[in-house]
Amino acid sequence: MSGPAAITQTHTHPMADEPQVNMALIGQTIGERYRIERVIGVGGTGAVYQAEHTLMRKRMAIKVLHPEMTRRPEVVARFEREAMAAAHIDHPHVVAATDFGKLEDGSFFLALEFVEGNSLRDVIGEGKLEVGRALHIGHQIASALSRAHALKIVHRDLKPENVMLVERDGDPNFVKVLDFGIAKVQIGELTEREPSADPGQIVLTQAGMIYGTPEYMAPEQALGQPVDARADLYALGIILYEMLTGLRPFDAPSAVAVLGMQVTVKAKPMAQKNPQANLPPEVELLVQQLLAKEITARISDAKEVMDRIRAIQTELAPVRSIANLLAGKSWLLAAGAGMLGILVLVVTIASVRKGPSTESTDATSSDAALLDAASQASVDVDKAADKTVDEQVTDAIAMIDRGDYASGIKQIEQLGDKAAGRQDVHRALLTAYSSIDRPKDAMREAGAVLKMTTNLDVQKDVKLRVEVRGVALMEGDKSNKPAVDEAFLLLENHMGTVGWEDLYDIAYGTSGVQYPKAGARAKVVLQKADRTKMTPALSIAVDLQAAGMTCRAKKLFDRAQKDGDYRTLALLKQLQTPRYWGRGKKHDALGCIHEGSLNKTIAVLEERLRSRRNR
Repeated sequence: MSGPAAITQTHTHPMADEPQVNMALIGQTIGERYRIERVIGVGGTGAVYQAEHTLMRKRMAIKVLHPEMTRRPEVVARFEREAMAAAHIDHPHVVAATDFGKLEDGSFFLALEFVEGNSLRDVIGEGKLEVGRALHIGHQIASALSRAHALKIVHRDLKPENVMLVERDGDPNFVKVLDFGIAKVQIGELTEREPSADPGQIVLTQAGMIYGTPEYMAPEQALGQPVDARADLYALGIILYEMLTGLRPFDAPSAVAVLGMQVTVKAKPMAQKNPQANLPPEVELLVQQLLAKEITARISDAKEVMDRIRAIQTELAPVRSIANLLAGKSWLLAAGAGMLGILVLVVTIASVRKGPSTESTDATSSDAALLDAASQASVDVDKAADKTVDEQVTDAIAMIDRGDYASGIKQIEQLGDKAAGRQDVHRALLTAYSSIDRPKDAMREAGAVLKMTTNLDVQKDVKLRVEVRGVALMEGDKSNKPAVDEAFLLLENHMGTVGWEDLYDIAYGTSGVQYPKAGARAKVVLQKADRTKMTPALSIAVDLQAAGMTCRAKKLFDRAQKDGDYRTLALLKQLQTPRYWGRGKKHDALGCIHEGSLNKTIAVLEERLRSRRNR
């Protein structure tokens, strides 16, 4: 890979030299149903307006191509492909496009989902994010990329400004990725064909041109080389780095200097960049692998990033009690305080569409392209109908596995009773609903899985346990009370001894300290529970907790020697410290067990545990 001298030209500010916006559209109704209300953004190729759908009374965002751009076949082709891509990504974490048309003056318009929330840029501006929150956001971004990349769509300008956090089903950190594939086109230099272009397709960027934002560009992008999905993953790595440290890995006074650093300088470990970050090594490794300079050494698949983040969440949740990693609920106050709501509206650039040349700018060409897409969609539906139920279920699960949760859920719902009662379906839906932060639905699916499971496999079902535990830790969140109640019900009645073990950890582990409302509820449940439902080791630990720092614990010593584990040992050692009371000559309130019986019990238990380890 050559150095920064290979950098030829940048185009990072598309609004410089922008055409004048068409203010005459304000108050007009276009497409017979979109009444334009105000301008909310202007770019080099078009303007974005807030509009109202006159029939549905729904706010929309309308992007209108500048009239002078319609004389550029390449730009029209880009805009048409943008419309096609935006309409087909169909993912909960990507802003959707719903309509495409042409105005009387020849300008094309694109109708988009209206998004209102907090920019990730503003959130990071308040300081580094807690690791659980950052992973939750990163997983959703990776999910959006996975769906786009499956359609051969590369964002090319992923950055915090293009990520919105909106309120959705009680989750204030629900991600919406903006500006998918927006062209950073420099007019007049769009003639060469990209190596990956399909026959008959206009090339929309010139070799050697650089489009994007230097601080988030992959090395190959900074060098003006062809880019693929791995460039987006590099940008995701920088976003994760910035969320977790509050700082970007590369900053310099000039854009050219930043691009040079992207090409030649290895990112410092996050712990060195910000010693206060205190990040697990698994997180550090993931980010460094995303930031590999050589494209062949970089993580290449967004689905792999999702899996890695899930694995980290699974490891961290039980061990470090970083709960709600999957639901993202615990940061509502921190994330919301002092933030100003802003509007960000989005347009998405299309992927390579196979077919005839898109050089024509007349309405017939655009209409034909849309009709072709509709015809192909109809064919796809007919093919799906011909498949067996097993094949359709397999397809739906595959959609969920690659992050296309909305499509997978929809296909399973369409199958109705035909897909009911299948454990693989319920497990897939559990993953989908958890990923799009619908805890009540997720707990319903977890319950269905558990009712079909005779003996819960602790190793196989770690993910299920983490999902249920994570929802239980949301105790106190009124908006999710039904989901929390269902989670506790599952822990008590449907997860066997494993459920009781998890309840103990919520009650008396570090989770109980971080989530006191969940801990308090778990303690009540444990103390009222039938001890025969627990393992003997857990039963004695629960009883010792109930006895507290009193002489009542002495009645439990025999059971402690026989059945206790490391939890019992820790509780017994807490009793070794004398508790004095009275004036003058003080008396040890725990003298009843300090006469030797406590130390004997501890010694017997330690020896038993040591022998068990040595077997």
